[in-house]
Amino acid sequence: MSILNKKTIRNGSDRMNEKMEEKIENDYHGFFLGNNIKEPVGNLNERWTDVPADVWQKPIHDAWRHLLFSGMPDAGSPLFLDKIWEASVEVLGGLEVSVIVDANDRLFMNSGSPGLVDYGGVMVSGMKLPLKSWIHTHPFGVAFWSGTDRRTLRTWRPILNQAIVLGGEERLIWEKKQGREVMTKIVETDKFPLN
Repeated sequence: MSILNKKTIRNGSDRMNEKMEEKIENDYHGFFLGNNIKEPVGNLNERWTDVPADVWQKPIHDAWRHLLFSGMPDAGSPLFLDKIWEASVEVLGGLEVSVIVDANDRLFMNSGSPGLVDYGGVMVSGMKLPLKSWIHTHPFGVAFWSGTDRRTLRTWRPILNQAIVLGGEERLIWEKKQGREVMTKIVETDKFPLN
């Protein structure tokens, strides 16, 4: 390969890396700082609810503290996930909730609209990577990866160990296990039709 070709390839690679860094920065800014807001003014959580954050977040914090003190800080624990779901559908009346567990087991939370949640208006400085888990709700009751969810997962895949979407009696879990990625869907029901 000639020097010209190596230089051309290196320049192309540099441009591709710059584009990737710009995309990550834009996705980071959109998810955490809320530039993808579809409505005219203010943060989603401020526009959709007047329930103070400390009111709906307290049961989630309490459940997480219980798991930490018991020595089993598992973000996939039903105790923890149930408190997130309850905040979303009972306390906030059907608004999406997002919870991030960072590498130091600190929680970062926000609420949004019935169909979107970001981190606009939430202090995320000091968040330690890699992220242990990102959990969010679909209060209309279906656990699936929306287009926004898939973009977020693709962007954060290198620094995220687990993602969970809650939808009523459904949980969709993406996680890294033993160098592989595993996707699991859990559906709870009184009785499955087997015919």
